[in-house]
Amino acid sequence: MCEDLAQAAKVHLLQSVVSGILAQRIFGAYFVGLSAEQEDQLRRTERLMASFGSVESVNQWRSVTLSVLKKEAAERMEAQTTQTTEDIIRLVNRILGAITTDAAAASSSRTTNGSTTIPAAEARDQALRQLISSAIELSRLLVVQRAVLEVWTPGIVPYQQTMFDQATMEDIGGEDEESLVQREICCVTFPGIIKRGDENGAQLQFRNVISKARVLCRPE
Repeated sequence: MCEDLAQAAKVHLLQSVVSGILAQRIFGAYFVGLSAEQEDQLRRTERLMASFGSVESVNQWRSVTLSVLKKEAAERMEAQTTQTTEDIIRLVNRILGAITTDAAAASSSRTTNGSTTIPAAEARDQALRQLISSAIELSRLLVVQRAVLEVWTPGIVPYQQTMFDQATMEDIGGEDEESLVQREICCVTFPGIIKRGDENGAQLQFRNVISKARVLCRPE
């Protein structure tokens, strides 16, 4: 699947890779800046509280707790946040280097003409760093809400079709959405945001699509 997409829509493939990593490593975290042990402790505490209290009270506890971290613990979480950022940059560069046809040429140029390639690499990493920083700020803003706000990415796996869903997806190919019914998607270039519950953290059966996932459908 990646090979076909790399030939037909390389930019979309690269967007898909980056957005997938951000969805997993940033929006999938409990709160960016916590260590793995701290995150696990808070997750276990939330599960414990859920065994005693209502969904509404647990979501309110989560909102208050993470609001304290967001407002008062930013400096103490700075080292871990920086480490997370640099880890993601290395991961993105490693994956993109493996799937782009220019990887070998770029490696050769770096050894023979470092004056041109090193600044380019630094500029790319700086752009990534800014993107990751914005994603971290957004993730923190989402998790302090009482409602459950999920960054959602349609799953795409080999040998299994994922079909276009007009209610939760937006096609970036420019085709009429009515013609995309029962059309398979080939990549996700940007995740969507789904809200569950009300402003008090209750009524989780209510589900609203805040932002549709941006996808590219396979041509007919």
